[in-house]
Parts: sequence; C-alpha cells; structure tokens
Amino acid sequence: MRILLLGDLHERLSLPYEASFSDGRRIEWSAIKQTIIKSAQDCDSVILLGDNLHMRNNPSVVLRDFVEFLNGLGDKPVHILCGNHEVSGRGTALDFLKELNHLNWHVYTDVQTIESNGLKMTFMPYMTPANLGVKDNVEAIKRLLALAIGGDILFLHHTIAGSLWTGDSVEHLNEPVLPREELEEKYDFIVAGHIHKKQWLSKKTLIAGSVLTTEVGETSKSVWIYDTNTKTTEEIPLPVREIHKVYIRKENE
Repeated sequence: MRILLLGDLHERLSLPYEASFSDGRRIEWSAIKQTIIKSAQDCDSVILLGDNLHMRNNPSVVLRDFVEFLNGLGDKPVHILCGNHEVSGRGTALDFLKELNHLNWHVYTDVQTIESNGLKMTFMPYMTPANLGVKDNVEAIKRLLALAIGGDILFLHHTIAGSLWTGDSVEHLNEPVLPREELEEKYDFIVAGHIHKKQWLSKKTLIAGSVLTTEVGETSKSVWIYDTNTKTTEEIPLPVREIHKVYIRKENE
C-alpha cells in the first residue's frame, strides 16, 4: 500500500508575503495543491497530519477551498488529523467536515488506533493537557504515551524530542514534547506534522514539514509517499518560492 503523507497545509485567506507578488502567490499555491493531488493519484490513501486550516474560525471561502482540495484527492480514504491551529475549546475547526458525511473522509480529534489492509495504525491529533483531562505537560506526555498502544505506523500532530524548530531544539516549548525513543519502541514507522521544518530524526521517524514557505530561510518543501510493502519513503518536492532576507549596506558603512 502506498500512503501519501501531507504536512501542515494551513489553508488561509491571506498567504504569507502575498503583497510582494502581483498574484498574491496564488499561482504558486495552486501549483502546490495540484502537485499534491497528482501525487495522490498513485496512492491508496492520504494522511493530512494536522493544521490543515490556519485559524480556529475560518471564513466560508477558506472552508470551500479546503473541501475542493479534499475532493481533488479522489475517492480514496483520506485521514485528517486535527492540529493545534484547529483546536477551539471543546470543538475544532474541522467539526464541519463530519456534517458532510463523506464516507472516505476520516477526521481525528482524539487518539484512535485502527486496523486497515493488515496494518495497525494510530492517529494522534494535537491534544492539550485540558483535552486529555490532566494538569500539565508532564502528565499529558504520560497520557499520550499510554494512548500510543503500538503497531505498525503512528501518525501524529505533536512535537517529538530531538526535532528542530526555527533552528532551535523543541525541548523549551510549552507543550507536550514526546520522547522519540519510547515511540520507536512501539511503532515501525512514525511521521509527524506540527513542526514546519522537514527532517528525519532517525530511520524510523520523519517530520513531514509544512507545504508552503512562510519564514525567512525556508527554501524547499515536500510531501512524502510511504510504501508499506517495501517500507521505503519517497520525497516529492513541491514548487515553492524560496524566502531570503536581503541586507542593503549603505556606502558609508
């Protein structure tokens, strides 16, 4: 089975740095989506790893564009994790998808483990200590590790220890940071959203990264295809613009 792995989409009304381009980066954004949709054609299922929407409350045009994108993925199973940008009190920005009753769209707002095509897969959306019914991040980590019951693949929207965020270690973040080694003892393959920098933490753990360049220094973005038979991962580059910071020196400097 071939699984398309898609990191943070952040569907939004205004794209980063859009004022610098006459088309507001919309041609680039369309090309990114079309590359993803084309990549999905040869896959058996698609995993959206969270932060699919940039805001907790979104205008109708953003929701319409997101649904059109999902429709473009075809009639294959699409598994959609809730990210931190989508958590809103006791609800989420993705709750409207459940009302559409699309048989092949599966939305995860709490941790679930399923068996499909002979694989045991855990889906772990972003969950705060309050969502988990615990008092702090330390207790949240213990609870999440208990919910990660083990299997073939773990898909999650949480920070994993050892990853880098804007060039720094993630251990200082005020959120649950899950220990990679303990997760790798439970799963053969782990892939996470949430952190925008794509990176391999080990042969078993991939941070997929976001799909659009949004910060200075970002130069490439990708989606990924995991083959469950060969246990190999293919990187699909996305047609994004690089973002660089330009320094202009004065003559007397």
